[in-house]
Amino acid sequence: MSDEQCFYQKEIQQSQELKDFSQSVSRTLRVGEILRNTVNVLKETTNAGRIYICLRDKKSGEYQAVYSNRPLNDLTFSLKADNPVVTWLTRNEDCVVIRDFRSSTAYKSMWESEKHMFSELGIEYCAGLRQNDDLAGIIAISGDGHRNLNHNDLAMLSSVSSVASIAIKNARLYEAAWTEARTDELTGLLNRKYFYEILDEEYEKIKRVRLH
Repeated sequence: MSDEQCFYQKEIQQSQELKDFSQSVSRTLRVGEILRNTVNVLKETTNAGRIYICLRDKKSGEYQAVYSNRPLNDLTFSLKADNPVVTWLTRNEDCVVIRDFRSSTAYKSMWESEKHMFSELGIEYCAGLRQNDDLAGIIAISGDGHRNLNHNDLAMLSSVSSVASIAIKNARLYEAAWTEARTDELTGLLNRKYFYEILDEEYEKIKRVRLH
């Protein structure tokens, strides 16, 4: 198979995988499931090595690593809201290619500890999980050790991040509405509606156990 045929075949695969990914995340309102599908589609369709997803913490405003494609990957790191990469992603829709970003004045303004963190983690590309003008999260990835991400890979990363952003927003709106409907406004405690739902769930579990 020629290089041109391989390129065309990969382009078709990416298009189909993106379609399947869009359909799968549109059918769920669980953030964890959306993150898992996001990591999986990037792993299958690009030359990505390590993949990290960072979501903004409501209290600190920092972008905390919450999901990765490898169990042993470090998830203890976070990116501060004033990190130049975060600032750039907030203002722009394109992905950040770190090797190009290094020549910018923004990169030179980064703390040495931040540069060291990117180097240690092997982060070479970043894409924003944008919700209108708001940056809700970041996808940070490295190459697979042998090949860098090509133009099609970066386009795929951009498309996946756009779809994932919408799915995460919908899931969080649902979670907020679910919590609000089951929380007492005055006390902040879970209300009777939630109590009865738990009772029903436990009752159904007991029924299934007895049937088996």
